[in-house]
Amino acid sequence: MLHLLLGRAGSGKTTYLRNLLKETPVTRQPILLVPEQGSFQNERAMLRLLGPKDAQRVWVLSFSRLADRAFRTYGGVAGRRLDDGGRSIFMSLALEQVKDQLDFYRKSAEDTELVRLLLEEAAELKMCGIHPKDLSDAAEIPASPLSSTLRQKAKELALIFAAYDALVAQSYVDPLDDLTRLKALLEEHAFFKNCVVALDSFQSFTVQEYQILASMLEQADEVYVSLCVDQLDDPERGMGLFSLVRHTGNTLIRMAKERGVKVAAPELLEPGKRFRSKGLSALEANVFRTTRRASCPASGAVLYEAKDLYDEAEYVAATIRNLVMERGYRYRDFAVIVRTPEQYRGILDVALEHRNIPYFMDKPQAIDAEPLMRLVLSAFQVVRSGFASGDVFTFLKTGLVGLSTEQISELENYTYLWNLSGRKWKEEWTDHPQGFAEEWTDHDQQQLESLNQNRRTIVEPLLRFSKRVVEVDGEGMALAVYRLLSDLQAAEHLKALAGRLAANGRTELAERQLRLWDILMAILDQSALVLKGCCLQYTRYAELLRLVILANDIASIPEGLDEVTVGAADRIRTEEPKVVFLLGATQGDFPLSPSANCVFSNGERRELIALGLPLNDTLEGIAVQERFLAYAAMSAASERLYISFPAAGIEGEPKHASPIVTESLAILQDLPVYTPYSIPQTWMTNAEQPAFALAAQNWNDNTPLSATMRKLFTERREYEARIAALDRAAKKRVVTFADERKAQKLFGVNMNVSATQIENVLSLPVSIFLPVWVAGKRAPYRRDGRLGIWKLDALSTGTSLPRYRCSKAPRNETARTQRRDWQPFGTVSGDPLGGDAE
Repeated sequence: MLHLLLGRAGSGKTTYLRNLLKETPVTRQPILLVPEQGSFQNERAMLRLLGPKDAQRVWVLSFSRLADRAFRTYGGVAGRRLDDGGRSIFMSLALEQVKDQLDFYRKSAEDTELVRLLLEEAAELKMCGIHPKDLSDAAEIPASPLSSTLRQKAKELALIFAAYDALVAQSYVDPLDDLTRLKALLEEHAFFKNCVVALDSFQSFTVQEYQILASMLEQADEVYVSLCVDQLDDPERGMGLFSLVRHTGNTLIRMAKERGVKVAAPELLEPGKRFRSKGLSALEANVFRTTRRASCPASGAVLYEAKDLYDEAEYVAATIRNLVMERGYRYRDFAVIVRTPEQYRGILDVALEHRNIPYFMDKPQAIDAEPLMRLVLSAFQVVRSGFASGDVFTFLKTGLVGLSTEQISELENYTYLWNLSGRKWKEEWTDHPQGFAEEWTDHDQQQLESLNQNRRTIVEPLLRFSKRVVEVDGEGMALAVYRLLSDLQAAEHLKALAGRLAANGRTELAERQLRLWDILMAILDQSALVLKGCCLQYTRYAELLRLVILANDIASIPEGLDEVTVGAADRIRTEEPKVVFLLGATQGDFPLSPSANCVFSNGERRELIALGLPLNDTLEGIAVQERFLAYAAMSAASERLYISFPAAGIEGEPKHASPIVTESLAILQDLPVYTPYSIPQTWMTNAEQPAFALAAQNWNDNTPLSATMRKLFTERREYEARIAALDRAAKKRVVTFADERKAQKLFGVNMNVSATQIENVLSLPVSIFLPVWVAGKRAPYRRDGRLGIWKLDALSTGTSLPRYRCSKAPRNETARTQRRDWQPFGTVSGDPLGGDAE
């Protein structure tokens, strides 16, 4: 029997289902099916509810874990599993195979971006149960309503995806096909017999998932599905806040009736059980509705209009720390929800770290810029360019070749001095290391020998590598890369790098370096398996390797039990947070404006859906989903909700409040709106680093706050050097060398300086002197347009103090500058924490 459990956000659906499974007898296997991101959280909840012994009898599964359990029970788990990197290789090879038969995609067949788009579309078609033949059949329908462009595109996509599937099927199992394989398995075996299955936290299902649900309805004793909705009728006809969820409920009912499965009357739970604040309850009941009840007092909710993303992040971090210090909250009581976490990386995490706030941020990061990956990719580029100096130094500056920074700098200076590149790297260097000097000292001879030794250290492994990648297959290429890493002792150098990072307190970055070695080995293993017996040029292998590296990313897992959770609105699974911060509530950002950056345009998608191909939603459907995500985020907190929106973007572009803000203002009476100008200066200074920053800003002010801050930090020994620097800057004293020997080492004892040069130096706010010995005299170098390269200016020979203006604007000054036409929504004074929840 099918049971539908209806209820809006906060009505207790999850608690209801957990208690139901708790009371289910052992003879009827209880199964809790949840989205992928919520499996761990629900396992922990069932452990707390049932205890370590009884918790084992409840299977907490996602669809992928369900497939794995079924395969292990009935067979099907064997085979090499394909990952994103392998998919990239196979899609690139499929494009290469059918390139001559393409017209629409021929010009861009070698484009990396096309490979990414095709992989996304292939994944969508698999989830929607659409095979390449279905596309080709749709294009061949007589008098087809498809446009000529779409017809040609469908034919070519069917050709590409068929070639891709054929390549994968030769030696791999694609996890994207697991649910299709599971469907066939469930038709033969009654996996759900004598089971009570509960599905929680789903808004909708893919075609593949509906096929599994069909077997579940036929086999299971009872199937319970919770839906975040208050009724199944849809008066908005697909455009309402709950239209997507209502469509899901009606589809399940239809599926059950078609299979002769009984459907119980839907059970509706009372709303508002989660909320301890009338304001939050009113917000959940009225937001994004076509009709609203009377407005309600704004208890438990606060708006903050930030200057920019930096100010927004500082406000969030400061408020979290104040709530912990003054209201007794734990860090695990907080959730920070954003729509696009990429905008806040390097901003929000820094603000939290400055206040010593433990946090977990969902931030998978690309690995193509990591030192180990750059080492491998740049090695191929060195061979391809014939040892061009720029490529060699890219290879060297990864820090994994065994040379110190000083040794690399000496090599770079020498090659620029004598303009060495290409085959010169393979020859013995004989020129004077100091330039056009007439005399050779013992020090010069030793320096030249050291330069040649370092040159051989890097060139010899690369020469062996260049020979190993000639006329070999993919397996030989992967072996050549591994041998190069062995010759360079890259593993040992990577461990040393991780050790230095850990010693400097960057433990997360240190652990990432060690994990990268395992990722690279897995990439090489897969490329060897996929490309074994496939003879290709090393340049082509390098392109495929780069595709695989781009397809991989690295993420961290939560490290503590008491930490703030930061995540994206479409991925985060919060465990009943008491306080929620909703960031970036600006137009186009949250809710996110839908875009058609995919293979099929919105119009083409409509045409295919009209032909019966069950593709995912159009832009209108995506807009409905975005509103639902915003509603879910606004309804996640039980006690306090903080909504913030920046007036300017990361590059200073103006931002405007989104419907999240306008809806909140319309629903809640006298909703407090804070700005940076209505909050006391001391609000942001509840930790050591922000407090010192405030002290620096007000160092010269003759105010009680300035005097207090100066006294606070001048009494601390660890701040002596920083206080001295602040005092020197505040009084505009000239910067001098504390150690005379350092000045002599940098500039020498005798300097020939003209009066004009002294005047020019004194006129600069900052000057950096780079003395270079040439022919026994100091001569200036000047920039030639390439970073870090100085060339001898013959017209200036004889002068001794090269200089360049080195000025740096304050961090993100443009973004921090307020627009002249910016007007805040309104400011309030009082408790920035928003008062009590009630």
